Amino acid sequence: MPDQPVVLQKRFRHEEEEERRYGKEDDLASKLFNVEEGQLCGRTPLSWFLLFLFIVIFWTCIVLYWSLLYYVFASGLSDERPRYFMDQPGLSYEPCIIEKGEKRIEYNEDIEKQIDLYTDKIIKSLAKYGEVPAKRFGVCIDELDVGYHSLKPCFFLKVNKVIGFKIDNYKRGADMPEEAPETLRTYIDELPSQSTVKKLWISCTADPPLLFEYYPEVYVEDKDIELNSGTFYVPKDESLLARENLIEEEKEISRENSNYYNENDFKRIIAVRPANLTHNTNHAIKCQMWAKNIVRETQSTNSLMSRGYIRFRLEVTGRTTPL
Repeated sequence: MPDQPVVLQKRFRHEEEEERRYGKEDDLASKLFNVEEGQLCGRTPLSWFLLFLFIVIFWTCIVLYWSLLYYVFASGLSDERPRYFMDQPGLSYEPCIIEKGEKRIEYNEDIEKQIDLYTDKIIKSLAKYGEVPAKRFGVCIDELDVGYHSLKPCFFLKVNKVIGFKIDNYKRGADMPEEAPETLRTYIDELPSQSTVKKLWISCTADPPLLFEYYPEVYVEDKDIELNSGTFYVPKDESLLARENLIEEEKEISRENSNYYNENDFKRIIAVRPANLTHNTNHAIKCQMWAKNIVRETQSTNSLMSRGYIRFRLEVTGRTTPL
């Protein structure tokens, strides 16, 4: 076989790089818009139309599905009253602070920062209802520190409003369950018979035992916790807010709260103060509501979940001798 001449073509590196670059640009352009195949970004017009149609149908089905669910649930709701009612009011207290998985009022009497934590919470919780009525909570409000410097720290029990709830109350101490405190039974029996009607009784006990003072009384009236369906409070007048000399943020909070709260709500709040508390003693406090139609689930071991009662720990550390 005759020898064929071998032709060597010399190529420079920059020429190879330019060819590769132009090749990539041509390849990218063909992917974006391929004239020969009639494709845009790798899809034909028909393919794009089908994709767009799928998206429209998919989201239309999602919207129709949730609209149907909303209609089903909303059709069973009334504008006048809720579908389900609470069977009894709840009981809460302030200052409620949770530490280590328990509700506690524990502070050192010599540390102002710890005291302020509780007193500030009390003041803020009461402020949303308006101006506290004079003398309603006795010395618990007369003292600026709410008793937290004098070894008599006040706490405030609040009974929630419930739509349509009527108290089936105990009219005699002898009718109450055996676990009811004897002091409460005696108190009820000493009242005139007409004064025991339509009252939700409140009691607090402690372990180790403590004596408690209640302001104004140890009960809440039926009419003060029943909420009529559809009843809301009228917002505060702007001129009233101006006279209160509040900053804009405080005015806005006052406007929002006044839709739901007013000074009548103080009637369902009771201030409680221990009378014989000593330093460095940890007390387990339990406060309960008493009526024939009030259920108290006292077997619960979860201190954050309760029904018909509340419980928390109370301890004041500091000086080793009582005042």
